[in-house]
Amino acid sequence: MKYFVALFLSLACASFAGSVSLAWDASPSPGVIGYNVYYGTESGRYDFVVEGIGTDLGVTIPELRLGGIYFFVVTAFDAFGIESDYSNECRGKIINPIDYPRNLNAIVAPAVLEQ
Repeated sequence: MKYFVALFLSLACASFAGSVSLAWDASPSPGVIGYNVYYGTESGRYDFVVEGIGTDLGVTIPELRLGGIYFFVVTAFDAFGIESDYSNECRGKIINPIDYPRNLNAIVAPAVLEQ
């Protein structure tokens, strides 16, 4: 059985002190009990994983390097550990909030995210 998940990074995500908060749509596949987030500093190469997120549709990844560009994908999995293919990849650059003019929305300002 294949599982599908689409990853959507919101421009309203919080990204402070080298962290990024990700959010995605629930997999429409039956039997999904959780999600894994894979990320790395090169497109298509994910050296890090946040496993077993459960049914939450988001996670905050801390301790990312300011100025770093990261690539993120999500997978869904079932009770047998069968994991979906990767979602679409999203890219984010972790930006120091001090680099932005003070009149911009602080929630949007610290990260530049693209799909």
